[in-house]
Amino acid sequence: MRIWGQMTAVATPGNITALLYWGTGADANGTILGTTAATALTAGTALSWELDLLIRCRTLGSGGALITHGMLNANVSLIASTLQPVMIPASSAAAVTVDLTANNVMSPQMIASGSAGSAVIVHDYTYEALN
Repeated sequence: MRIWGQMTAVATPGNITALLYWGTGADANGTILGTTAATALTAGTALSWELDLLIRCRTLGSGGALITHGMLNANVSLIASTLQPVMIPASSAAAVTVDLTANNVMSPQMIASGSAGSAVIVHDYTYEALN
C-alpha cells in the first residue's frame, strides 16, 4: 500500500501518528495493525508526505493473523530530517489476530494532536495484492 499527498500543519501543529486499522473504515474503528510513534510536526503549508506499508497475511480465517511494517516520509519542513523515516511499527513487529472473514477493510489513518486546522490531502493511493 502506497499513499502520497500533502499536509498543512497550523501554527501549533503538535504531533502526527499514522495508523493502519482493520475495521469498517470509520475514524479510529477496528483493530490497529500497525502504528507509528507520535512524531513532532513543524507548521507548514501544502507539504508532501508518503506512507508505504506492507501487510502480510500469516494465517487465514476467523482467527487470521496480519503483520504490518512500513514507513512514513515527509518533506523536512513538515517532519524534521532527524525524525525520519518514521517507522511502522514504532517498536518490535508482531502479527495481529483479526477476523479475516468479516466484511472489513484496511483503513490507513493519520491523527494530528495539535490545534484545529491541520489538513491531510491524499493525491494518490495504490493498493496492490502481491499474490
